[in-house]
Amino acid sequence: MKYRVLHYTLKVWLSSVVLTPLIQIAVQLITQVPYKFNSVRDIAVYFVYMLVCGWLFSIPCWFLLWLSTWLSNLLTSNTRLIKTIITGAGILIAILPFVTYAGKSLPQYDSTDFIWVMLYPLTIVTGIWVFRLKPIVQPASAHDIDESIANTDGPIDA
Repeated sequence: MKYRVLHYTLKVWLSSVVLTPLIQIAVQLITQVPYKFNSVRDIAVYFVYMLVCGWLFSIPCWFLLWLSTWLSNLLTSNTRLIKTIITGAGILIAILPFVTYAGKSLPQYDSTDFIWVMLYPLTIVTGIWVFRLKPIVQPASAHDIDESIANTDGPIDA
């Protein structure tokens, strides 16, 4: 069975792009680390900034997520196996921009930056398992039509 890979990966990717900044803002409002917001305007500006940056920097990640899902769909029709494969790929893909754009390794485990980096893979993995991988609807062939419906020349049975 083949699945709607493009639609599925777009939902996973866009939900991650939108939800991660919201989670970051919620955590920052509670902990006041690393930024302290002074007004609702500060929150809105930060959210828009994170949304635009997250969207722009993660376009290559979405393409790689789509590619890994498409290849997994070619190999198997088992949705659980496909989701397991793309979970591993999604974690690596979500961490990739932080390693490549920063030009160095990931922040240390005890650093607060590590928490912010790990929110992206967390939302990707959550999206992978929450959203349903829908099958492609195949058009009905001419052989599937019921003969009693197709034959309109015969008598009507009451």
